[in-house]
Amino acid sequence: MGFLERDTLLAAAELEGADGDAPHIAGFTVHPSLFRRGLGTDLLRRVLEIVGARRVTVSTGEENLPAIRLYEKHGFRVVEHWSAPGKIPMVTLAREPGESG
Repeated sequence: MGFLERDTLLAAAELEGADGDAPHIAGFTVHPSLFRRGLGTDLLRRVLEIVGARRVTVSTGEENLPAIRLYEKHGFRVVEHWSAPGKIPMVTLAREPGESG
């Protein structure tokens, strides 16, 4: 899913397992020139509407503080620290049913 303006993709999210018990936000991006304009919040709210009252997870770089803050603002909490190939520090965050933000 995403937000388009004319023929330009402004923000997009990929949701894996949307029909299952534990969906995962596999991709989430906002065009860099549009940071801090609320598009990430709007997109995440739409994802959470689709997920409903189920646990949902997302992973991001441990140093991606703007993304982590966005997810935490919406009820996500860090549940795992791990390393991607190349020893890139990552975190997985989860939002449990009933959590809000």
